[in-house]
Amino acid sequence: MPTELDTMKHAKEYIDKLANGIDPFTDKPVSDGDIVNNVKLSRCFFYISGILEKVIENGGEVATSKTVEVVKPQKRGAVVITDEARANFRCFINDVSLSTFTDMINKHLDSNVSVRLKGSAIADWLTVIGMLTEETLPNGRLKRVPTDSGISEGIRLNEYFTAGGFPRYAVMITPSAQQFVLDNIDAIAEMNGLPRERRNRLPFIVTDEMREKLTATEKMLSATDITQNINSFVNEEKSGTLKAGSVSKWLEEQGILENTELPSGRKTRLPTEQGVRLGISTTQRTSQRGEEYTAVQYSPSAQEYIYSHIDEIAGYNNK
Repeated sequence: MPTELDTMKHAKEYIDKLANGIDPFTDKPVSDGDIVNNVKLSRCFFYISGILEKVIENGGEVATSKTVEVVKPQKRGAVVITDEARANFRCFINDVSLSTFTDMINKHLDSNVSVRLKGSAIADWLTVIGMLTEETLPNGRLKRVPTDSGISEGIRLNEYFTAGGFPRYAVMITPSAQQFVLDNIDAIAEMNGLPRERRNRLPFIVTDEMREKLTATEKMLSATDITQNINSFVNEEKSGTLKAGSVSKWLEEQGILENTELPSGRKTRLPTEQGVRLGISTTQRTSQRGEEYTAVQYSPSAQEYIYSHIDEIAGYNNK
């Protein structure tokens, strides 16, 4: 008769296959349109798998919760996200500004144990991971604009004019980008209290464990999916994360992608002949705003190529 530990191991095998788009009963890839291939579900499967792995390593026992001493926020400026607050966070059904989304988060934080999330915290984090970048305006002021990676995740730049006719810019996030922020709210909260010069102090480090665990899936992935998979193996106490966009930029340097201007005037990195031979393809998709865009997808062989060059990509990322 199987033990509870055996059942956990069996459950983890199912979860791992679902996370990688594989039907656990037939061991065959599910169709691209199957809900199992939804990116948000895939992230949840990987998260659950990680928890099961820790429980299995602990002999099937759930680790005893550690008593955490609450430090007064006035001393450390810590953003403390309780389970109750986390359960109350909600995405809007329309595009909203970063300040509006920050206000929603702060509304649910307990002021007795937590300071407010700074207005610039989300933008700072998106800049660190490469989804926003800074551009200099003619008047010398800086504005943040979404990178290609940010645009593909659902970040938009909205330009408007004041009553006096002066141009203003606002970074807007779609519902999918809002969910991406919530999925990473702990990392954003941790950055909130750090001085700006210390926020990206750790280089991205490739470990032997990471090299062993990075394996291709049978389904097509985006560069963002690949980056998030790599970062899921990062020990954030000892290493920085791989920035969004580093994979695509490195592939461009290798002549596998090239920066191409589309008929719409937008620029995006598309596969060269070498990239196509490697297994990189493109497909046309429609965003939640009804806008068509070109999505770049990586086959299992292309994923393996990236993982096999992870040390070179890390060096490029840490420049």
